[in-house]
Amino acid sequence: MSFKEDKSLTHCTQRHSFMKILVLSDYIENYAEPNSFRIRYLSAYKMAEKGHDVVFISPSNKLMTTTSKTINDRLKTVTTPGLFPIRMRTGGFSILDAFYKTRIALQHNFDIIQVTNGHRPAQFIPCLIGKYLKKAVIVDECWEWLGKGGYADNRKGIAGKIVSFYDRRFELTFKDFYDQIITISTVLKNRFSKKHNVTVLHGGTENSKLEEYDIYDARKEVNLDSNSFIVGISNVIPADHEDNHIFFKAFERLCQEYSNVFLVATGSDKYYIDEIKRTYSFADRIIFTGWVAFDVYNKYLSSCNIFVLPYRNNPINAGRWPNKIGDYLCLNRPIITNPTGDIKAIFQRYKVGLLCDETPEGFYDTLRKMLNKEIDLNLYTRDTLYVANEILSFDKRIDKFLDIFEETAKKVKPQV
Repeated sequence: MSFKEDKSLTHCTQRHSFMKILVLSDYIENYAEPNSFRIRYLSAYKMAEKGHDVVFISPSNKLMTTTSKTINDRLKTVTTPGLFPIRMRTGGFSILDAFYKTRIALQHNFDIIQVTNGHRPAQFIPCLIGKYLKKAVIVDECWEWLGKGGYADNRKGIAGKIVSFYDRRFELTFKDFYDQIITISTVLKNRFSKKHNVTVLHGGTENSKLEEYDIYDARKEVNLDSNSFIVGISNVIPADHEDNHIFFKAFERLCQEYSNVFLVATGSDKYYIDEIKRTYSFADRIIFTGWVAFDVYNKYLSSCNIFVLPYRNNPINAGRWPNKIGDYLCLNRPIITNPTGDIKAIFQRYKVGLLCDETPEGFYDTLRKMLNKEIDLNLYTRDTLYVANEILSFDKRIDKFLDIFEETAKKVKPQV
């Protein structure tokens, strides 16, 4: 395949010099964590939208299938083939994924190669080759604590133990080769010994797609009772169950005391919702939407009085950034969460919701006060739209990404 080389274009915007960028995703479209794939793809799309030539590569969701598509004048997408079942091709361990990504890195003169989980072989090998043979600047974006103290401690089974060993051994070591590291949280930054090339950049809000509705208009649209007190929680998944449990226990108690309390839950895992209904005593109080388009999602979440984000204080949570919080901010409702990681600082600085103890009692007490009107909800939405549109905007986040790319390139290659 070939990619357009436009040497006549030296600047794409007044703000940034023109760059050719290769974005390597270790996630597969519509598999396991579709939101993680979508965020990475959206980043590439936004970079192209701002005038840069971008190639986005991810593993294919089909065996031995390679595709290439021209999305627009600036963005090309490629999927790489795999020999093994789909669950063995995600996460950055596929041999063919590594080979195809390396081949494309060698065939073209990219200014920047950007990856996530950059220590995994299918991400690290093309970056290393691109850096030393093609003089590309390599940037790793860290979203999670994977090694010792993080997900590695929780993995089970033979395959899980192999991944665990790999992450413990190489996650931090291989980061030394990267010209720049962007972490999603301060906790992740503090894991690295060389902090001079590490920047913290929180997850972005998709404020262009999220539209707030008046609460009563929203309830008419989705046929929900206007007199109910509705709590919202989005993207409910089994992986978050230990966090969710502390809220579910509180909600179970509230349902026994208040007849007008309901829960709107979104997500793609109906089996998990069914398990929740069997485990807790509020099956008749859950309104499960499934995975829905943004226009429907906006209406369901706008029908809620408040949102909850159960978020225990442990290394995994403190090291990551819950992207759903951006949705909650855009839809302008108070958020109840726990003082974990960088979330604590955001809530202390801005009026966007309330922090409570990471216990069922903490959530119960806060929600009970809301139901009894002991808390004025309007006080806790003063800054929600400001934070969504000015602090955490996805578009502004991409501008910061491009700033970092350009500044790093000037340091690594002074002639640029």
